[in-house]
Amino acid sequence: MATYSQIKTHVRNVTHKPSSVLTGDLMDTWVDALTARINDELDASVMHVNLTITPTANPFSVAEFTGGTLKVAYEILEVTYESDNGRRRLEKTSREAVTDWLRSTGDPQVYAIEGYSLYVAPFSSIEYRVLARVDAKALTSGTDANVVSNTHPNIYYYGMLMQAYEYLRDFEAADRYRVLFEQEMQRVNNEAAHRMAGANAQMSGATAWL
Repeated sequence: MATYSQIKTHVRNVTHKPSSVLTGDLMDTWVDALTARINDELDASVMHVNLTITPTANPFSVAEFTGGTLKVAYEILEVTYESDNGRRRLEKTSREAVTDWLRSTGDPQVYAIEGYSLYVAPFSSIEYRVLARVDAKALTSGTDANVVSNTHPNIYYYGMLMQAYEYLRDFEAADRYRVLFEQEMQRVNNEAAHRMAGANAQMSGATAWL
């Protein structure tokens, strides 16, 4: 685990530069850019949350079922429910295409997203499991941490050192930490992809894949 204060201290210790050189304003700019890149490129398993939702009508907001826990941007990755033949994954479609399904009856087949609203069709008020990817929250105060700094602190250490050395014009060191940062991002992404592949393999046959 690494708080924002610990990240800043680490960067200053490694570079042997005081806060008068690597100022708080510089660090704030760098950490904002780094968190934005993490949210664009990282797909760590710690950024995945499983939500259990039983809607009463279409459309419904995923956030309203989370008790306020989704305080950052999120992306819905899959929607499933338990059928007589096991867990079934709904097929993602467009908001326009789901209109035809809304007139149908039977088991749910598809889902569509419009903003933060979710449609399932044919509609059934049953329990759905929604897998969502949430963004890492911004680091602003010294005690702040997020899901990535808590579990993969090297991503922040390497990324901040990369930017610090670029600012200090030590481009050899900056390139070294850029490689370490990118390798760590790739390692975490590979781990998440491996876990997701294993979870997909556990879903059987036509009930899982439409």
